[in-house]
Amino acid sequence: CVAHPSISVAVISGRGLANVRQMVGLDGVIYAGNHGLEIEGPGIEALHSGHDFVARAEALAADLEALPAFAPASAAGAWVERKGPTLTLHVRGADAAADPWLEAARDVIRAAGFQPREAKAALEARPPLDWTKGSAVLHILNARYGADWSERVGVIYAGDDVTDEDAFEVLGGLGATFRVGLQRRDTAAARSLHSPATLHALLQWLVRFKQPLAPPTR
Repeated sequence: CVAHPSISVAVISGRGLANVRQMVGLDGVIYAGNHGLEIEGPGIEALHSGHDFVARAEALAADLEALPAFAPASAAGAWVERKGPTLTLHVRGADAAADPWLEAARDVIRAAGFQPREAKAALEARPPLDWTKGSAVLHILNARYGADWSERVGVIYAGDDVTDEDAFEVLGGLGATFRVGLQRRDTAAARSLHSPATLHALLQWLVRFKQPLAPPTR
């Protein structure tokens, strides 16, 4: 897809921008990290929002790790990922051991002026900014193609996280949206794909036939 002259690719992630760029490692791609607080790529002006919150996020991370419930949660596999202006509290594999920590963490996050947001096997602490993956999608489309992008550009968005729901909602009726995986039924996505392998097959089809999917009829 990246090399196709009629297709532009954007990777929008909750990871920090440098991290997602390193993981994907492809040139010619628009990268959005921290749920779109950081955006860089061809054809758009770089966006770096939320940097005023970096020091506050570091202090918040220390407060979360100082909670009495953090020690057993950490021993069970939970941990805090520092991502500049945002934090992610990872609990994959920690199971119920992390529950008391997460319950207390939500209060600490709010007290610090951040927003606690649920994610896949994680809890996000985000700056009090009205900015989501949906906001990032609209910013990229407007910056790259202009305010009338919906009349000229076919859009496909696929994701498997709770945080992708914001993008599914803003693209409702404007693009083809796909929830990847069968673990979640209550979704704003118009369509579903069984697995990442199915998404890969869809992208291969797109490149081969050069035809964007039409927005779903409502």
